[in-house]
Amino acid sequence: MTFAIRPAIPKDFPALEKMFAEVDRFHLEALPRLFRAPNGQARSSAYLHGVVEDPDQALHVAVNLVPPEELLGFVLVQLKWSDDFPIIRPRRYAVLDVLFIDPNQRRRGLGKALVEAARQWAREKNAQDLELRVYEFNREALAFYKSLGFEVKSHEMISPLGDPS
Repeated sequence: MTFAIRPAIPKDFPALEKMFAEVDRFHLEALPRLFRAPNGQARSSAYLHGVVEDPDQALHVAVNLVPPEELLGFVLVQLKWSDDFPIIRPRRYAVLDVLFIDPNQRRRGLGKALVEAARQWAREKNAQDLELRVYEFNREALAFYKSLGFEVKSHEMISPLGDPS
């Protein structure tokens, strides 16, 4: 497969909106206690414009180079600073917020290429690390990130306390 990784541009937004909606549905179906269906488009063109204009965020897409060009996946990465706390070392780091590959295009190197694009962007922004969060139900993603050298930093846990109403 011939593909390229490049920054997202406005003509990508309609396809990106659909891909983000698929990511959102996936999480909603797995964890309805934590996620809810949005009223309308959760990540609109206005949201995407804000992302691509923000110097502390990057949205890269994988595109098929064989005409017609189509989006095959994307990665959203954000620059962060550690909390200001006496025992925490100050550091700049990047967060891989969302990675999505069209289900019909997986296992072809797209995810690896998008993660490498996120790493490169983070390096250019002088980030010390690239971090991410994966929900426990997403075993495929956990295995994928582990295969790329990501390590477990901590375990975030939850204890449901019942209906707050």
